[in-house]
Amino acid sequence: VAHRIKGPLTTIAVNAEVLAQHHAGDKPTLAELTQIGEEVERCKEILKVLLDLGRIEEMDREPLDLRRCVERASRRMRPQVKERGAHLTIKVPDAPMPARGDESLIQEALCALLQNAVEAVSRGGRIRVEADTLGGRHLVRVIDDGSGVAGPDQEKIFEPFFTTKKEGSGLGLSSALRIAQKHGGTIEVESGSAGLGCRFTVILPYAR
Repeated sequence: VAHRIKGPLTTIAVNAEVLAQHHAGDKPTLAELTQIGEEVERCKEILKVLLDLGRIEEMDREPLDLRRCVERASRRMRPQVKERGAHLTIKVPDAPMPARGDESLIQEALCALLQNAVEAVSRGGRIRVEADTLGGRHLVRVIDDGSGVAGPDQEKIFEPFFTTKKEGSGLGLSSALRIAQKHGGTIEVESGSAGLGCRFTVILPYAR
């Protein structure tokens, strides 16, 4: 379905661009055509996430070191952290964190949590990623000092398409949770109240 929808969306986007060129001097019309283009891009982002969700069901299971997933996901997100004017710190143990699963999918899940943190913090905000192994489980925490999650919303934030932001598909956190579940784990969220920051904890099983 996602692949079938991409074709018509491309046609809509191209036609909007052509019309924008013809109406370059008509500001109200140009504004409406620009909005069409922006909404098309939003639809494309949702389709990309849906395609990624389908890929979760076909994941590979290979030995991996969870520290590398943390480091690579953090490296991928640094440009967005910098653009936000925020600060990102990473703390991983010296010893390996052996697990089994799909390394690229785990990175995607961590990127989704980091993206959520970036959008939650204000300029100059702080984001921490901490990983350790405890009681036969790996714990990866993504902590921010941003806007936090209101109590009633904490039970909904992992639901597909639920979002408290003006922009976004509402699929990032739900896909992150699905990835963790497919690896035999889960994700927990803690937030005192709105305005007091948030902590997401990815819990994954230890693999000998």
